[in-house]
Amino acid sequence: MNVTVEKQRCRDRGLEELPSPGRGSDGTSHRALISLCTVLLMVVIASPAMAVLRISEPVQGTFQIGERVNLSGLNTESDTTYLFLVGGGLDELGTMLTDTSRLAREGDVDSAPVGSGRVWRFSWDTSAAGVGVNEGTYVVYAVTRPADLSNVDVRTYATRRIEFRGRLVPATTPPAATPTPVPTWTRPPAGIEVQVSSTSTEDIPGKFDGRFLVYESRKATGDSDIYLYDIATGNTTAIATGPAIQRSPSVSGNWVVYTAYEKKGWEQTDTDLYLYRTGNGETTRITLPGDQVNPRISGNLLAWQDEPAGHSSVNLMVQDLTTGTRKKIPSEKWAYNPDISGSRVIWIDRLDSPAIFLYDVRDQTWERITNRTGIQGYPQIDRNRVTWADMRGDDYDIIVLDVVTGDETRVTEGDQNQFAPSISGDRVAWSDYRNGHFDVYTYNLATGAMTGFNDDRAKQSDVQVGGCIVAWADDRNGSYDVYYQELEDCTPPPAAEMVMLPAETAVPTETPVTTATTPSATATPEPATTTPTPVPATTTPGFGFAAVAGSLGILILAKWFREREW
Repeated sequence: MNVTVEKQRCRDRGLEELPSPGRGSDGTSHRALISLCTVLLMVVIASPAMAVLRISEPVQGTFQIGERVNLSGLNTESDTTYLFLVGGGLDELGTMLTDTSRLAREGDVDSAPVGSGRVWRFSWDTSAAGVGVNEGTYVVYAVTRPADLSNVDVRTYATRRIEFRGRLVPATTPPAATPTPVPTWTRPPAGIEVQVSSTSTEDIPGKFDGRFLVYESRKATGDSDIYLYDIATGNTTAIATGPAIQRSPSVSGNWVVYTAYEKKGWEQTDTDLYLYRTGNGETTRITLPGDQVNPRISGNLLAWQDEPAGHSSVNLMVQDLTTGTRKKIPSEKWAYNPDISGSRVIWIDRLDSPAIFLYDVRDQTWERITNRTGIQGYPQIDRNRVTWADMRGDDYDIIVLDVVTGDETRVTEGDQNQFAPSISGDRVAWSDYRNGHFDVYTYNLATGAMTGFNDDRAKQSDVQVGGCIVAWADDRNGSYDVYYQELEDCTPPPAAEMVMLPAETAVPTETPVTTATTPSATATPEPATTTPTPVPATTTPGFGFAAVAGSLGILILAKWFREREW
């Protein structure tokens, strides 16, 4: 506590009327009384501090606009902690945190109830529509009674500086529906192709499950956005169109997942995951230290490739979206390109000799499912079947493996290349170069029938199959557009099953997951159980007992001085 500040507070409370030595009849008495005031001030300053109101969190005060700032602390004086915000561009006496257009001088402040242990908590979503903050420094005031900056000094209060640097993609992007076409829509019959997008951007379909088709729209500037197309209605919805770079979409049921990051000159922010609900348009951000990339979703389970800072290894994570349970998948050192179906997660490991590995989150079993090392691209799984492009000869061919029976089907043979297969039910689809240019081909695992279409000079790539729908990127119009076609004589497979992760692996969604022991190359690893790492409490002192006692003592002393006749 600054002595000069306390002396100023003495003057503010009436001590400026004290006569100086020589003005009264007894300058010596005056000096003695002033010395007594000084001694009392020094005693108060030296008193041990026991906080009445404190802001303990956040421990680190620098954030990006759009992040959630969690505030908490101790309040032993009242049952509610009141909060207001002061900073650049805001009203000088303070505003609400949640709606910066509402003024503290008019009695509009945020509040946080004091709970068990006299602890209060408040979560401030800076991506909300009413929050009008810019880059710079702001001060959050926590007060035991409603106040603004003009009268906070007669309250018990604490402050916390919050600095904003940069801006994240908004946590919630308002959906903008664009019907295609309007005003009427009749779903085309099987065997007829449909053009989904028709812009100058490069549009690439993501993995989908048959009802919704999700795609990434890449601009010439390097930015990219995410869109969702409803096959049943012909409507397109913008999922994420902010200034960030959004990529790698995947959809299952009512969930869409994608990644997002921002570039700032030569630097870029960490890549985080975003979840979009088709029912209500709500977007949720999943962020952990490092980069989260290549997300895949099946039913209620989300899997992704997790890259810690420095990338000394690459891990796999899976999360139950219904419970928040999160688990690290036991893998070797460089696990990448994951996919998930039901309880089974697959990925590629070993940079020098890539092979496909599988983990069942329900049975907690781990195995290597390929013995060869020519695995290329993204392997895909649907229920008990896995497919990939395999260079076991002089060219790439499409392979399908039944992980239950061990039966392997070589779908293509010959001296031309086939790439990037996708699988759903009995149908496999891929991009095929047998005609000297890339065309879409499909194969029926139940009948052995192979079908090719789009046999023209345009390039078809990034083929995906979901249910009975095949989608691809097609450059016939000068840039890649998304097309789809419903397969004839096709019965769609059942919807993805719901799988619950074991409860003992649950961690809070905002808590980074600890890294489990890396399994050996020869032994089946033990399942990884994650435990939150305890973080020691770091507190910032607020107004403690000494400060309160000092203020009360000064007021009493000032009253005593004023009541005396000099």
